[in-house]
Amino acid sequence: MINFSERLKTIYDLIEPGETVADVGTDAGLLPAALLESGRSPHVIMTDISQGSLDKCRDFVAKNLPPEFIEGQHYELRLGNGLQVL
Repeated sequence: MINFSERLKTIYDLIEPGETVADVGTDAGLLPAALLESGRSPHVIMTDISQGSLDKCRDFVAKNLPPEFIEGQHYELRLGNGLQVL
C-alpha cells in the first residue's frame, strides 16, 4: 500500500468505490496512485500546472504500480490550470 499523510488518507476515505476521480494539483500523484492500487477508483485524472509535477507523477506510477496500470486506460495526466483541463 502506498503511504501518505493523514490529510490524504482522509480524502481517500471520502471517495466512494467505483468513482472516477480528478486530482487537481496532483504533484507526485500519491492519492491517485493509491486509489488505483487499491481498486477503489477504476480511472483517475491527474492534473497539474507544472510539467515537472506531471513527470514526477508518471514516474511514481510507473515505479509503484503494476505494469497493467497503463496511461490512457487507467489514468490520464493533463497539463493545465485548475479545472480548465477537465
